[in-house]
Amino acid sequence: MYKTIGLYKQMENPEEFIDFYEQVITPRLLCLPGVVKVEMTRLMASPFRESQDESAYFLMVETSFESPEALQQVLQSPEGMETVRLLVERAGESMTAFVGKSTEWISD
Repeated sequence: MYKTIGLYKQMENPEEFIDFYEQVITPRLLCLPGVVKVEMTRLMASPFRESQDESAYFLMVETSFESPEALQQVLQSPEGMETVRLLVERAGESMTAFVGKSTEWISD
């Protein structure tokens, strides 16, 4: 599966941003052809690290696509570009984004 991964650093109003993502961005993404799912994960401090970076990420959002071609079509479509613009406008420098190909294993 091909996906975009957005990581968001702590921001002034994290709950307001999460609400914006859930109410504005997610519905837009799910209407785009080729988008399979959107998954949001609220991140917490890891018990495996003794000290936590003050700029730690608080949120990860993964958007999965049918194929690499679907991902490109979404990113190049007017609707996709507008969605990205709204997101970057709201998240500012708090956002880091990646594109990846995932592999999944499921237990029996």
